[in-house]
Amino acid sequence: TPQHMGALPAVRSVFPDATMVFTHRDPASVFTSLLTLIGYVLRVMYRQPTKQQILEKTRRMQHGFLRGLVNEIDNMNGPVEHVYFDKFMQDKHGTIERVYRASGLAFDSTTEQRISAELDTHTRGRHGLFVYDLEGDFGLTRDQVREEFAYYIDRFPVAIEESHQ
Repeated sequence: TPQHMGALPAVRSVFPDATMVFTHRDPASVFTSLLTLIGYVLRVMYRQPTKQQILEKTRRMQHGFLRGLVNEIDNMNGPVEHVYFDKFMQDKHGTIERVYRASGLAFDSTTEQRISAELDTHTRGRHGLFVYDLEGDFGLTRDQVREEFAYYIDRFPVAIEESHQ
């Protein structure tokens, strides 16, 4: 989970034999989605959270996640797998199989059938799409967000996405 990326040494110490799987995506898309999530969370704490409060909390969180990963990834002992969003979307089944095999987990015909059934019944957008308006709602462009998180893009070759849904 993303919140653990700021504490990777602790996670590894508790789970020394675990295969750590890191998913990577254009930080502008992640940031835009995280803004929405943080907006909902802050509504529990504040009657009417301001856009500035949402923006500042989201920035702190995403920097904490991504800096933790960038700073610690080269010190990770044990198996590590990286999953890039664009590659996963192109080959979901193959990506899942790769992670299973890298983790030493059996990928037999039963597993393959279950994964195929899950992928077939849980298609992206099956409940509609949520359209985000980063610039209209927060006055930021996707390029500005990418510039802010350039240290992550420089370290992990994420595909740059035109928009996020």
